[in-house]
Amino acid sequence: IPDLPPGEYSLRAERGGYLTLAYGQRRPGGPGKPVRLTEGQRLDAIDFPLPRVGVISGRVVDETGEPIAHVNMWAMQFRFYQGARRLVPVAGFGGHTSTDDNGHYRLAGLPPGDFVVMGQSRETWPLEHDPTRMFGYPPSFYPGVIAPAEAQRVKVAVGQDVRNIDFALV
Repeated sequence: IPDLPPGEYSLRAERGGYLTLAYGQRRPGGPGKPVRLTEGQRLDAIDFPLPRVGVISGRVVDETGEPIAHVNMWAMQFRFYQGARRLVPVAGFGGHTSTDDNGHYRLAGLPPGDFVVMGQSRETWPLEHDPTRMFGYPPSFYPGVIAPAEAQRVKVAVGQDVRNIDFALV
């Protein structure tokens, strides 16, 4: 970038399928390092490689093994939020999707880390003998549990495609 005035600059690179990184960043989500320019200074070869994003994929079925379409899927992590350790959706990355008509999902664009996969269906149906009572699925976690503490963590490395994270909604 020619003819920049003296000052402090932040450099960031992004491309689909890769983690966005700032110059000098040691880990995804961490702080970058500013570039300082003096009058007439020229900097060459400020290169930094972009690592590929991670992916978690699998299939969601009902209690009889039939695929469920339109299940909202989230990649979540335990974080401190409002003073307590809570399970929260991964923000700023590809941590949300829905299942297709065969129950398949693909959570793409993930940074490296440990994730909990959650599925939630908004589908409800009435009880046959009492149509005033509705049934549905509560949020369910891999490997097919409803308590977040019982959920199995899915570890994703830089650029890793973790497949077959299949489970049934409870």
